[in-house]
Amino acid sequence: MEIDIVSEREEFDVTHVVFELKFENTAYVKQSSSDKNSNELDLAIDCHIFFELFPFHMVISESLEIISAGDSLTQLFPNIVGELIRDIFNLVR
Repeated sequence: MEIDIVSEREEFDVTHVVFELKFENTAYVKQSSSDKNSNELDLAIDCHIFFELFPFHMVISESLEIISAGDSLTQLFPNIVGELIRDIFNLVR
């Protein structure tokens, strides 16, 4: 796995960083081409490794419920998991 920083900028007291992940993704290609209706993918990277790499991650369901949050987010928002994203954050289009 290779991780590159695509961009980085600071606004006030917040740093925004965009990462690019490069990893073997053949499991996704095989799965998506053989079964388009399946929601489960056998990705080459374990989700626990991904979550550890990104302590500010969020996994959001189709109904906009936060079903997983990284350690850093749960330190800032202890009860974030199970909440609707719109109840925690202001979404701006």
